[in-house]
Amino acid sequence: MLRVNSVPQARVLLRQNPALLAPVLSVMLIGVTSFFRDANVFAYIRNHILPRRLSRTFRPRIWSIGCSDGSELYSIAIALAECGSLHNCELIGTDCRGEAISRASSGVFDESSLRGLPANLVVRYFCPKQNGWAICRELRNAMQWRTSNILETVEPGPWDLILCRNVAMYMKSSATQPLWRSLETSLVREGFLVLGKAERPVGADYLSMVEPCVFRRERGSCS
Repeated sequence: MLRVNSVPQARVLLRQNPALLAPVLSVMLIGVTSFFRDANVFAYIRNHILPRRLSRTFRPRIWSIGCSDGSELYSIAIALAECGSLHNCELIGTDCRGEAISRASSGVFDESSLRGLPANLVVRYFCPKQNGWAICRELRNAMQWRTSNILETVEPGPWDLILCRNVAMYMKSSATQPLWRSLETSLVREGFLVLGKAERPVGADYLSMVEPCVFRRERGSCS
């Protein structure tokens, strides 16, 4: 995209013209997501994590990092709405790409994005539009969306659930180790961090795996 021959040349060009960074990130980052992606992980979130946190706090706080078009956080919102608890929760999605946040906040998805969703959920939470399907107003109003770089800004905690799936795989270990420590201290005690299949919170002192891709903070004081 930059029409250069090496990473050093790309760095020089981006320093000279920072406006190119946003389109470059869109090219580099895959941004693949879908509703209820990885069924086993979402089943654990729906059947274990959400009931546990809802039983322990009046207003659970949930943060989706690298939220892309918002499918992941909207899936959490649907699960909360199904158990009548959406109005009690705070849900925030962040992504370093402004265009991704724009798509997420619009809440509009094409027909292919809804494949695999049970028909009853489509009827309850989506409205047909000329250019696709729109998330219902109840879910859209429950969300907050922000353009943010996780290596520079950690949303103020504490959080009951943080989803950071397939984000760290783009980073060097020198960046991920401080990230894991930052995220674990942003969790409440017995809060949960959900990662991608190939990711592990190496260097985190208080996180233990309770399910594939799912880690729970066991001890330590919140920052």
